[in-house]
Amino acid sequence: MFVDGIEKPKSLFEMVSDTLENSNRNNVIAFSDNGSAIRGEKVEDINILHPGQASEACLLTKHI
Repeated sequence: MFVDGIEKPKSLFEMVSDTLENSNRNNVIAFSDNGSAIRGEKVEDINILHPGQASEACLLTKHI
């Protein structure tokens, strides 16, 4: 590949992929099959026991 008349040792895809080395380590499958995924976190969510009516709520731990 040439940029401004200077030959680069790597392809454009290699250069873009190399940015992952210095970015967030949260990427799981970046540049795989035109998609990517990141590692999620555990969060607490308010869960309504009987939606649509007056009801109790509880905290539910989810992984997102």
